[in-house]
Amino acid sequence: MEPKSITSCIRCSVHSLQLCVLGGIKSAAISNCIPKAREIVKKLRTPKYACWLKRKNLKYAIIDIETRWNSMYNMLYRLLELKEFCLSHEETNSDLHLKNCEWESIQSVVS
Repeated sequence: MEPKSITSCIRCSVHSLQLCVLGGIKSAAISNCIPKAREIVKKLRTPKYACWLKRKNLKYAIIDIETRWNSMYNMLYRLLELKEFCLSHEETNSDLHLKNCEWESIQSVVS
């Protein structure tokens, strides 16, 4: 009698980590903020805003890529770097507005 194998396949560890992180993000309170943050980043990447960022010597906004396991972190981190720009322009450009609790949620994920 031969013992049965405990595992039938071995996954890539990076892929497994990505699945765990994405699963955790989907169930966390931040899951509501990520689509809003992504929309703001898309706006910041338009030529109008990119030109403003360049004039103020600020970095270009980064959009996340689903197949890159750390790109969401990079997007949120860069958005936090651009927070002051967004806050200073949100009165005239409502498409850059996030609530304080949403900024705090993004900060907690990045931390």
